[in-house]
Amino acid sequence: MNDMTVYSYINDIAQRLKNPRKYGDVSLMIGAGFSKNARSKGMASIQPPNWSELAEKMYEELYPEPLEVQEKEEWNKQRIIKTSGKNVTKLADEYIANFDRNKINNLIEQSIADEMFVPGELHKRLLKLHWSDIFTTNYDTLLEQTVDMIYRENNYEIIYSQNDLPGSIKPRIIKLHGSIPHVKPYIISDENYRTYPDQYSALVNTVQQAMLETRLCLLGFSGDDPNFQSWLGWLRDNMGEYCPTIYLIGLYEKLSAPEKKLLENKGITIVDISELVSQQEENRHYQAISEFVGLLEQNQSEKDIYLERPYRNVDMFWQPKDMEKEEYLKKLNDYSCKVEKLIEPYILLPDEKRVQYADYFSEHFSVMLKLLHNQEKVPEKIISTIIKILRKCLVILEDKNAEYLEKMVEMLIEKNLQIETICEILLYLAEMYRIDGKKSYIKLAWKDVRRIVIKIHITKMNFLLKKRNII
Repeated sequence: MNDMTVYSYINDIAQRLKNPRKYGDVSLMIGAGFSKNARSKGMASIQPPNWSELAEKMYEELYPEPLEVQEKEEWNKQRIIKTSGKNVTKLADEYIANFDRNKINNLIEQSIADEMFVPGELHKRLLKLHWSDIFTTNYDTLLEQTVDMIYRENNYEIIYSQNDLPGSIKPRIIKLHGSIPHVKPYIISDENYRTYPDQYSALVNTVQQAMLETRLCLLGFSGDDPNFQSWLGWLRDNMGEYCPTIYLIGLYEKLSAPEKKLLENKGITIVDISELVSQQEENRHYQAISEFVGLLEQNQSEKDIYLERPYRNVDMFWQPKDMEKEEYLKKLNDYSCKVEKLIEPYILLPDEKRVQYADYFSEHFSVMLKLLHNQEKVPEKIISTIIKILRKCLVILEDKNAEYLEKMVEMLIEKNLQIETICEILLYLAEMYRIDGKKSYIKLAWKDVRRIVIKIHITKMNFLLKKRNII
């Protein structure tokens, strides 16, 4: 694989993340290797174990290290064999047979030491990207912790078991093999993998659906990882020759040509990101993934449309001259629509963007309402769009502007005009009434909303969610 091929694959992923309607969605499956990017709460050198390291702990408990030198040599050979690839799941069966399921659960929990680690910077950067869904075979809670840190940029629903799937909303983080400490059994033994497609058919179907509808990317897996091999086998069993291409992302320069050919024959495209960093680079795995995520981020960034804003030097006393009113309204409408589209994925804007847009749109909002108060014609759509932006900026509605809006909404309701605008205004007013403690006003606002909500193109669920957040 040459440099340009790697970049073309990364560009394909980046385009899907940025514009899924045009290029198609992209999903991600995360393996144990990615947990190496976590930060330790204690010693910086400590890292979560990967699959082989976990297997070594099982092996050492099952087969205590001998004292004799000759026996040690054979013991080490067997350790390498039994803790590699598919042999790990057989080793787990041996462990359960010799001890019990609780013993292996304790081994997993103590080895992973979930409470000792927090998400690293790469966790946050990766999850801020707009994946359709994220699947993980990891037992740790690093991804769940990351969601709590980035909820303003991207809000994932956590799926801990197949019972959580009905009614769930994308984007989701779907735990495929259990979750410390409560969701068990942890999928680790040969027997677990043998019965998984029957016992967890809903999860297998969900991943299969993601493969059909999106480009599935795998990160944090080695080429012989049992999790990777098992999932690939289940999906190929169901889909056969129609199994879509999967991207396997990581440092794979040590894979032999026959190993690469075998993966390619199974529909796996190897995205070898070792080519993004030099051989002399310290901590090559971290740096390569960082470069990979950086290229995805770079392709997501839009030009700063804040710099394009029209009529920058406006305050609450400014009014457009008669000859420029039409141009003013057109430019502000075009710009506010651009901003609304840009910030659509956000529930609340990040602090930096909030500071930028809050003052600018607050001033122009006051100008618009004064024009309306003076019987000037202002398109209701502009008012609705600016309200959406102000609400995401957490801008509190001023009393004077609230009076203007109350009069405006009465007129619109009376004439049965601009139903969506009415709802946006009433939501904004209801938020102000809640802050001011005017419960009776909130009830009146919601009475009006209930009368007209069925006429606009928002789901009943979205309406109820907004109502819950206000009341």
